[in-house]
Amino acid sequence: MRSRRRRKHGGCLLVLILITAVVVGTGLFGYLYMTGAEPSFNHVIGHHIREDMEETAEELPVIEQGWYYEQLDSKERAMYRVLYNGLTAGEEEIEVAESDIGLIRTIFTSMMADHPELFWLTGGSQITTYEPALGDPYAVVTAERNCTPEEQKGRSAQIEEVVGEYLSQVDTGADDYEKIKQAYDFIIDLTQYNTEADNNQNIYSVFAGHQSVCAGYAKAFQYLLKRQGIRCIYVTGKITENAEKHGWTIVRCHDAYYHVDVTWGDAVYNEVSEEIPSSFRAKNYDYLCCPDEVILRTHEIDETLNVPVCKADDLNYYRLHNMYYTSYDKDTFRQIIFDDVDAQKPYSVFCFADQSLYDAAHDDLTESLLHDGANRILGNTGMPHVRTLYEDEPYMFKIVIYWQYG
Repeated sequence: MRSRRRRKHGGCLLVLILITAVVVGTGLFGYLYMTGAEPSFNHVIGHHIREDMEETAEELPVIEQGWYYEQLDSKERAMYRVLYNGLTAGEEEIEVAESDIGLIRTIFTSMMADHPELFWLTGGSQITTYEPALGDPYAVVTAERNCTPEEQKGRSAQIEEVVGEYLSQVDTGADDYEKIKQAYDFIIDLTQYNTEADNNQNIYSVFAGHQSVCAGYAKAFQYLLKRQGIRCIYVTGKITENAEKHGWTIVRCHDAYYHVDVTWGDAVYNEVSEEIPSSFRAKNYDYLCCPDEVILRTHEIDETLNVPVCKADDLNYYRLHNMYYTSYDKDTFRQIIFDDVDAQKPYSVFCFADQSLYDAAHDDLTESLLHDGANRILGNTGMPHVRTLYEDEPYMFKIVIYWQYG
């Protein structure tokens, strides 16, 4: 058996570029006074934000009020709305009634996490603070773009063509779980994991380039669900094994929250007996609608994030498809394998409820029962030989045996 480490994932956290400038307004005020100009409050402080900006900030439609927006207080929500409305209106510089760079950065990051459709922004920004002689301190935020406004329009059209075609094929009357799974499968089938892909931190890399990393996978998935009115939260953290930065999502389904890691559904393996051709591999549904208890075996959520608790385990894919086992009996499992190869299924999946069951079944499944299945294929087909492969997922208490019939 040959061991292979998990595929490395590209960085998923966005870096904010912060520049602070302090502008003292006393000189400006003195100049206006000495020339006899009649000073007005706003003129004296230059680009000072209106005092009523928070009260007049246009409310966001419900569909745009994401999870992280809802975690903010009323003042912070107002700043979020100012930023969002300004950016979507094409403003290059946006004034906010706040000079705390850390707070502005938090709000900006929250906005980016809630809105995967802001693909033309890198997530970086320049924040310049001002302290006028009159009035309160404020800041001007300049978001960093990854394309020109003209390119943005063209890319938006490319994205909408793919997304619109996808949505036209979704059964609007389908259960939310089915919509979630369909989006999960679609993103995996559409995308190739590539750390060198252009724009790999946003949805354009998926819908137009079809190559991305975890941030692109997760945000594209988030966008598809958002368009269908399903709550989907972008989550950042790291992989426990190697401390690599990583991004995934949390979805709301049937009044409960679940983790979904689309990237790791794209044939990411721990160990396989031999290299499995990509066209032969089964999708990995370990992280489709799983609880905290499962995701935290391999993932660690950023401690700065306030995300929902995910306790429900009723949507476990393997349980729903009769591949989940709460007991082990060798003869019973041999018959399961025989039934699978008689039906010429491409693989047999065994997901166990706990470590003890996995340990009890492991050697049988990867040795004697695997050979029993291979001999069954030889007897059924008359082939002179057969090659068997298996995938071992110890973190998930899961073993997959692949069968070849020709």
